Amino acid sequence: MTVKLSMNIPLLDQSDRVQTYREIVEKCNAAKAALESLHLRFHPTSTLGKLFKTAKCFADQWEQGIDDKWDIKQLIDTGHAWRIADAILAVYQVKGSRHCLERITKKM
Repeated sequence: MTVKLSMNIPLLDQSDRVQTYREIVEKCNAAKAALESLHLRFHPTSTLGKLFKTAKCFADQWEQGIDDKWDIKQLIDTGHAWRIADAILAVYQVKGSRHCLERITKKM
């Protein structure tokens, strides 16, 4: 007698949250638009602006196959940009979040 087991095992080589670096850039752009909808000026030299720029540069280099121009810090910063953009989109309409959002968009 043969017993057939059926298990639903998630793929370990695919994230359930993001598949490409371009998706991270799109999430960052959505977060930027959310901030602008609150009339928060998004300064490119702010901490957040720098992270979002790093994510875009990393995605562009990845798509072009340029792997000798990036380092592990860019990869980590791109991951941070994803998480921060995700958090912004989750809280930008919450009443008490404005002060924190203002702080991360200001020029450093």
